Amino acid sequence: HGKDELCRLFRPPPFLPGMGLGLLNLAFALVYGWTTAEKEAMELRERRTADLLRQSQSKALQNQLEPHVLYNALSSLSELVYEDPLAAEDVITRLADLYRMLTTHGKASETLLAEERKLVEAYLAMEQMRLGERLRVSWEWPEWADGIRMPPFFLQPLVENAIKHGISPSDRGGELRISACREGDEILLRVANSGRPPSENPARGVGLGNLESRLALWNQGPGAFTLRQEGEWTVAAVRWIARSSG
Repeated sequence: HGKDELCRLFRPPPFLPGMGLGLLNLAFALVYGWTTAEKEAMELRERRTADLLRQSQSKALQNQLEPHVLYNALSSLSELVYEDPLAAEDVITRLADLYRMLTTHGKASETLLAEERKLVEAYLAMEQMRLGERLRVSWEWPEWADGIRMPPFFLQPLVENAIKHGISPSDRGGELRISACREGDEILLRVANSGRPPSENPARGVGLGNLESRLALWNQGPGAFTLRQEGEWTVAAVRWIARSSG
């Protein structure tokens, strides 16, 4: 009798169909949770790898652009040496200042649009000495634009291209209009010039080609860069999703 009582105490509970279903659900939940966690970890690693790749590509493109800007500035200086040696001396001083700005500007992955504007103003001051009255510049620049964040060299290539291919080759020169505006969540920069119109199928130079490549890496939507004719004006424009300075 005592032996039977002991067996009843240690006898496993009867197996019920509901218990089997519960164990199956538990096993499925564990496998699903492990699979989901592993998938999320893999996606995170892929995103980090993609971000590092974009950063390295963007930095390589910025490094390509800095000597290009200096090369064009030196080309402008070489023209001025023969035409006006005294003015060329002043331009050499401005070129040294421009080089310092380029070095600082190109090190950052992002910058304020105010800093880009200062770089453009320094570049235009140097070109103004070369072109004189043939270069007329106007700005449509609201106060909020200075606080917008962007990668370096979004505006400068547009200005440089307008002078090199539009205003400089024209005997009468032309006007350069630089503007910034908002369109919904997007920032739009426009550089319009009234100089020589581009050819029917203009080739992308180093500056604009570089800009397009960096926009593709940084911008969140298509149609970030355009170059078209609007009446007598050649208009280069770049747009991107606004990011707060804070």
